[in-house]
Amino acid sequence: NWKEILVERHGAEYLPQSCGGKLCSDLLRRGGEVPEFVKNQVKRLHYGPDELVKLRVSARGEERIPFVVDKKGSKLSWYFVCASGDIDFSIVFQDREVWPCFRISTDFVPEFGEIICEQIGSYEIRFSNKHTILWSKHIQYIIKIESPQFPHRNT
Repeated sequence: NWKEILVERHGAEYLPQSCGGKLCSDLLRRGGEVPEFVKNQVKRLHYGPDELVKLRVSARGEERIPFVVDKKGSKLSWYFVCASGDIDFSIVFQDREVWPCFRISTDFVPEFGEIICEQIGSYEIRFSNKHTILWSKHIQYIIKIESPQFPHRNT
């Protein structure tokens, strides 16, 4: 019996009841129907290849994409895929990270997100491949800057 083997190896106190343990089975989320709002969000966030900018980041290299935000409270959004493994991604404002560097793999799902730019000035999106010795990375991306719905005072 597979449940007995799991309990013997790991202990009943660490396993959900559905696996022969003592923990509440609700800890494991079950599959099911994907809610419509999730499906709509995925459709809304999908971009075709002709909408994306292509970029090659060489081995041991880094590419920086500068842009200027001229209104406080503007929304910066990004969407990208890395066709050849993982890439380090960060956002910098005047040499200070406003989105920390994460190593991201987009083999199964594109990377997307957004931040509110609280400062006016020069920002930079950085794609770094400094962790790779031999292989360059091929990125396809789109970056959008939207003015705030209710403008802040630019002080």
